[in-house]
Amino acid sequence: MPSEREPSPARRKSSTVIYIRNLVRPFTVNQLKELLARTGKITDFWIDNIKSKCYCMYETEAQSVETRTALHGVRWPPSNPKKLLVDYAPADELDHHKALTEPIPRKTEPLKVDPFFATRQQEEQRAEGAREKRREVVREWDRVKIGETSPGEKERERELRRREREEQEAGEKRKRRSRSKEKEEKKEKRPAEKRQKEEAPAKLLDDLFRKTKTTPCIYWLPLTAEQIAEKEQQRRLRMAERQKRLEAHQAAAAAATKTADKRGRSRSRSRSRSNSRRRR
Repeated sequence: MPSEREPSPARRKSSTVIYIRNLVRPFTVNQLKELLARTGKITDFWIDNIKSKCYCMYETEAQSVETRTALHGVRWPPSNPKKLLVDYAPADELDHHKALTEPIPRKTEPLKVDPFFATRQQEEQRAEGAREKRREVVREWDRVKIGETSPGEKERERELRRREREEQEAGEKRKRRSRSKEKEEKKEKRPAEKRQKEEAPAKLLDDLFRKTKTTPCIYWLPLTAEQIAEKEQQRRLRMAERQKRLEAHQAAAAAATKTADKRGRSRSRSRSRSNSRRRR
C-alpha cells in the first residue's frame, strides 16, 4: 500500500477508531480484516449487512493514522468503481452500531401451573396406573368371564384368519389355472384353415398390383373384358354424339349461307330497278 501519498485532511479529530465508506462487493470480511491488519493490530471491528461501511479500532492512535493515510482515496477491491473514504470516529459510535445489530436476549420465565389442575392431573395419572395394574393382575381364564379375549384365543383367531386367506388364495390360483387351460383347449379346437387364414402374412402392393420399371414406381391393374366392352360402348356413344353435333352445325351453316344469298339477290334486283327508273 502506498504510504508516501498525502491524503486529504480528516474532518474529525484523530482517534483509535477509523470509519470506512464506499465499500463495494465482491469481497469477504476476512479479506478486509487482512487489509486492515497490515498497518496495526485490530482490537474491535464492525461492518454492516450489505458490506458498504465498517468501523475498525486499533491499539494505538498511530496505527489508525497510518491506516487512514494508506487507504483514503484508494480503490479496493480493484473492481470497486468508487474510492474509499476513510475518516476517524469516536469509540461510542462503534459501540452504538454494534448494539443496534446484536440480537436482544429474551427473558424466559417458567410456566406457572394452577395447583388445582396439577393435583387433578396427578390424581388422573394415579387412577390410570391403578387400572393398568388391575388389567395385568386378571388371569387368562378369567378374561372370558369379563368379556375379554385371552392371548391364546387371539393367536388362534389369527391362525384361523391366516389359513382362510391361504385357502382363498389357493382357490383363486386354481380358478385362474382352469381358465387358462380352457382357453388353450379352445385355441387347439379351432380348425386349421381358420388358423392359417388368421396367421397368413399380409399381402404387399407388389402382390396386388403391377408396377412400372421406372422410378418412382406407378402401380396399375389391367382392365377386364367386361370393363373393355363397357369403355368401347361409351366411346362409340361419344363419337355418335359428336357426329350429330357436327351435322347440326353444318346444316345451320348451310341455312345461313342460303339466307345470305337470298338477301344479296334481292338487293341486286332492287338496285337494278331503281337504276332503270332513273334512266327513264
